[in-house]
Amino acid sequence: MNGPRRWGLRLRHRAAATAAGTVLDGGEVNRSKLVRLTRKLSWGLSDQALSSGTNFALSALIARSVSPAEFGLYSIAFAIYLIALNVSNGLTNDPLTVRFSHVGSHRQHVAISAAGGAALVIGVVFGVGCLAAATLLSGPAQLTLLALGIGLPGLMLQDAWRHAFFIADRGRDAFINDLYWTLIQVSAYAGLILSGNATLLNLMLAWGLAATAAAALGAYQLRLLPGVNLTWLWLRTQRDLAVRYLAEDLTLPGAGALQAWGLGAFGGLTAVGAFRGAELLVLGPMNVAFRGLQLIAQPEASRVLRQSVHRLARSAFVYGGARTLIALAWGGLVLLVPSSVGTALMGEVWLVAHPLLLPLTMSTALIGLTGGAEMGLRALGAAKRSLRARLVTAALTVAGVAGGAMVGGGLGAAWGYAITNALAWVHWRHELRRGLRDWEHLEHAMADEAGRATPRVVGDFVYEPPWQQPTIGQPPGTGRAANQNGSAQRMPT
Repeated sequence: MNGPRRWGLRLRHRAAATAAGTVLDGGEVNRSKLVRLTRKLSWGLSDQALSSGTNFALSALIARSVSPAEFGLYSIAFAIYLIALNVSNGLTNDPLTVRFSHVGSHRQHVAISAAGGAALVIGVVFGVGCLAAATLLSGPAQLTLLALGIGLPGLMLQDAWRHAFFIADRGRDAFINDLYWTLIQVSAYAGLILSGNATLLNLMLAWGLAATAAAALGAYQLRLLPGVNLTWLWLRTQRDLAVRYLAEDLTLPGAGALQAWGLGAFGGLTAVGAFRGAELLVLGPMNVAFRGLQLIAQPEASRVLRQSVHRLARSAFVYGGARTLIALAWGGLVLLVPSSVGTALMGEVWLVAHPLLLPLTMSTALIGLTGGAEMGLRALGAAKRSLRARLVTAALTVAGVAGGAMVGGGLGAAWGYAITNALAWVHWRHELRRGLRDWEHLEHAMADEAGRATPRVVGDFVYEPPWQQPTIGQPPGTGRAANQNGSAQRMPT
């Protein structure tokens, strides 16, 4: 073979080998990403299952250990805890996830400290409120509020650290922290039961103090302390997101209460029991799965947005579709449960709840689909749009449940809930599309008007030139963000 042909053949072989290597490398990269994502999801789901499971175990243990009246007191105390948790999520965890999942390690470290300090302050405020209310009461009610007031600061801080681990891509540490909390609780509960001291006061103290110990471990794992001195700075600089996210997080339990009242008023208590029974079977386990997925998906969505807004749109669609398929699979399994098994699990409630399983499965699937749009709006930081969508959803579902109950009792309420969730998904999708369009316009504004001296409002966002954006987490004395003594003035938008 002559020289040119021989060299041409070698070059063709080399090109083919290079192309094959590129394909193989791409496959390896894709497999690596898939393994990494699967590992993240497993930690998120495991951590959420552990957290929800311990709360359920506490409720079951208290129900078996105290009188019905004392269990009612515990239910009220747990409702206060959930309100405090929603306030803490709205003011600290949600803004932290949206704005600091994709920043440098130093800024993220300081932001986590500031958010943890704010969560601790929120816990102290609610705790002091409970202690003050306890002084006005007597008997078991006073002791219950005292136990809750003592435990709330630790409970809020432990939850803040838990979110921080996922934001920092450390899901394994979050699971270890919750496992540590669980082991302390189990040990304390076992000791109280064996010694005959399993009273409501002691069980709630064990719950709160175990959370405080887990919060201390979280500070050690993160190698930082809660930045209580940064609380006001955090709240002031994050108020554009925090206030709206707080309203969102408080809308959810409010809408649930209004649905129950409307269903009871127009359908009767039997309809309420049937609806809640079916909801417990279908939506209860899915709430655990959805929350576990969200712990991973929301920080990832904020990172994807840095690469491309179009990739975020695709990710939101895929995430919502995955949640929907999971919900349909679980609902199908519940629908196949034999009546004998259902009756053994739930007694007579199964008989009235079973006809509602199909419409509530559809509702859960639609809620899963809506979660994709919600994740996208949160990643964009379009808090105004997500709040508007949340309020529209609450109004629609309350009206759907009440109207359906008027027409067809519990079954009518379930179908009304499904129909209004479909309408809510349409609205969430509309808000996401407009939010994505606003973001694209913002990118053009940043490119075309980088020298503009004043901020410009684009849709739901505000663009400010970089020199007008002081930041927390910036090394002291660097850039134009720091004042004369080197302290940061506000978070970046």
